[in-house]
Amino acid sequence: MKETELLDAINMGLHELHCCGKRFNVSLPSLMHQLYSRPGASGHIILPSENADGFELTSYAPIDTSAHESTGEHLWTCVKEHYGLTAATGLSAAGAIPLEKIKLGYKVHPYSSPYTNPISHFGHKFFPRAKLPAGTLVARIAKNSVSTVRIFGVIGRVNPFIAAGLAIFDVVSIASCMNEKNG
Repeated sequence: MKETELLDAINMGLHELHCCGKRFNVSLPSLMHQLYSRPGASGHIILPSENADGFELTSYAPIDTSAHESTGEHLWTCVKEHYGLTAATGLSAAGAIPLEKIKLGYKVHPYSSPYTNPISHFGHKFFPRAKLPAGTLVARIAKNSVSTVRIFGVIGRVNPFIAAGLAIFDVVSIASCMNEKNG
């Protein structure tokens, strides 16, 4: 809809009414005075009337949205508060992105996954010999649970579970904040 001045819009409306055969004799100075004397109204309806001015004016007050915050505003506030404290979820999620081994130049061994993640790739590239000390309890647990003793391999294979745990923590924390704000 094209934006026009108030007086032009009224004159166009009156012209359209006259073209349709409808007579609407209105006192324009009186109408303009009443419209401008009601600032902050969100809308007006001008109806023909038998009174001296020739019209009846109904104005609508704007909706007061300052008293009630919406659920979306509460959610945004809670998300901002939460992620101001923890960025670990984003970093952990980025470390769990699957990358194709072949595109990175790795050989895909039989019965192994064709994917690796950025953490494991970083370890292969910059710390290829970083391993857990042989024969230690930690090395035995890592070998039995995630099938590797490479430090970055262990971190890379455990990271998706850490990311899932952090995501669950995020959801619970934001839901708790929402409950406090809405309660």
